[in-house]
This record gives sequence, C-alpha cells and structure tokens, in this order.
Amino acid sequence: MDEPASRTGPERRPGDNENRLRHAVDAGFLSGAREGEFSDSDSCDSDSESTRLADLSASFRVFSESLLRRELAEMEMMKSREALRCEAEKRRMESEAELTRMMVQTQLQIASFVAGKSRSRKRKRAEQDESTQLSQRQNS
Repeated sequence: MDEPASRTGPERRPGDNENRLRHAVDAGFLSGAREGEFSDSDSCDSDSESTRLADLSASFRVFSESLLRRELAEMEMMKSREALRCEAEKRRMESEAELTRMMVQTQLQIASFVAGKSRSRKRKRAEQDESTQLSQRQNS
C-alpha cells in the first residue's frame, strides 16, 4: 500500500508541499491545492496568487472566445447551407413550371391537330355526300 507521503489529493498532509506542481494554469485544480491550505512556509504570496488568477481568467477568456468564433462560423455555415437549399428549391420549382408549360403546350397542339383533322373529315364527307346526291339527282 502507498505511504501517506506519496498520496495525492485532499488526503495529503499539509506539510507535503514540496512535490506540488506550481503552474499558472494549475490554479490548484490538478495539484489539489485549496484555499487556506497553504502555510506560511509556501512561497505563494498575494502577487503570485493574483497572477495565477489573472492567468486563469485569461485562459477562460481565450477558451470562451474560441467557442464564440466556432459558434459564429457554424451559424454562418448554416446560413449559407439554407441559402443554397432555397436556391436549389427555386430552381427545381422553375424547372417544374417550365416542364408543365411545355406539357400543356404539347397537349394543346395535339388537341388542335386532332380537332382540325376531324373537322376536315366531316367537311369532306359532307361534300362527298352532297356531290353524290347532286349526281344522283342529275342522273334521275
């Protein structure tokens, strides 16, 4: 089992401060240092603590600014994606409208062709009927 002197965390004795990490980014989170745990023999005075807190706040500020930039970039990408989707939808609707117009025009041409052909047939038959009736009258 480990000796009490080699333990890390809150179980440590306050006199075992010589092996602690002392970095500005540590801020007591990694080393387990807590407020009031430093003795008078520690080399931490109010200046180094304020420097450490200033460095911690600077780290938080950099982190939050990077998150903000990431969120802004993500929002811009969503905006551009939505704009592209709207343009594609508009082009699809325009092409669908053009296709419908072409189909209606084709149907109208077919209907006019069929209607024109049937009228001419009726006229020819009527003319043939009239000519046969006239010829029959003349022959009788």
